[in-house]
Amino acid sequence: MATKPFPPEHPLTPRQRRFVEEYLVDLNGTQAAIRAGYSSKTARVTASQLLTKPNIRVALEAADTKRRERTGVTPERVLRDIDTAVNLDVALLFDEHGRLKPIHTLPIEVRRAIESVEVVRRNLTAGDGVQEFVHKVKLVSKSKMQELLAKHTGLVDGEPLQKAPAVPAFIFTDTAGIRVQ
Repeated sequence: MATKPFPPEHPLTPRQRRFVEEYLVDLNGTQAAIRAGYSSKTARVTASQLLTKPNIRVALEAADTKRRERTGVTPERVLRDIDTAVNLDVALLFDEHGRLKPIHTLPIEVRRAIESVEVVRRNLTAGDGVQEFVHKVKLVSKSKMQELLAKHTGLVDGEPLQKAPAVPAFIFTDTAGIRVQ
């Protein structure tokens, strides 16, 4: 039996429920309000008002908790992934002869730090049929990851992120890496 994510004496309207769903997509209140059917002219103010309502805050926290349980994404995992990216040894990408290892042989933490791989095939000498493959591997930005860790620990801006709202500030996508709101 599912429990209600907000007090029954203050239930959400269908549009407010939609706002909660849409807000969790990208944590953008203005866009969530527009997608939920509120006026685009007043969406920013509407979103601000909605986000201060206790029943909506409770619904957001409950929905976020469910999402974390479903996905396994926790603040601890985020910090571990960021720390791994910051401390990644690029030598793990190569074998003892300096050649790029096949992607499937790389440890999972190394693969998670890769933003993209591009393989370019080219002919070294025109007409001889010999081809060379150039592999371009783009890793996540270490400086950006260091900045995130510094903010979290309070080394930047003076305040640690632990005082952030209960709804997470990180969005994960399988192919694009980490995007910060």
